Amino acid sequence: MIAEIASPTVSIERTEDAEWALSMFLNRDIYEAMRDDACPDDPAKLMGTKIDLPGGIFLKANLEDGAPCGVFWLLPREGGYEAHTALLPTCRGAMAVCAAKEAIRWVFDNTDAREITSYAWSDTPQVKWFCRSVGMTARNTTDWPNTRSGRPVKITYYGIRREEVK
Repeated sequence: MIAEIASPTVSIERTEDAEWALSMFLNRDIYEAMRDDACPDDPAKLMGTKIDLPGGIFLKANLEDGAPCGVFWLLPREGGYEAHTALLPTCRGAMAVCAAKEAIRWVFDNTDAREITSYAWSDTPQVKWFCRSVGMTARNTTDWPNTRSGRPVKITYYGIRREEVK
């Protein structure tokens, strides 16, 4: 007999707390994987400094018990939003996919966006897997102007259109 595995549940809510959202992106568990060599090694060097946030929408991801487990930062782009994701270690794998699908659904239910885009560097196969797992498809790949860990990388842009969401 095969045991039934419960599907992970993550809720999404909009937050206006940009300072909290930024702190998620600067969390040590997240920052190192997201930065390129043009960024400071230590996220604390950015904390407490005035960072001009380009606006957008912040979606807070919460676990079933209400504990925050990450944030999606949606920057306005022509026809939709560019998504940036910061999920804590408590929200990885299937839980992260669930959270991202809920965030995608939120965007298409609450905005007139036609598309959501994101990207992955060539040295982050887990991010490419994540983009594909939430229904995004690769659009184009190009050289990234900065190195990561001293090595040149490419960047692949992904997207999902409103009509592609099931």
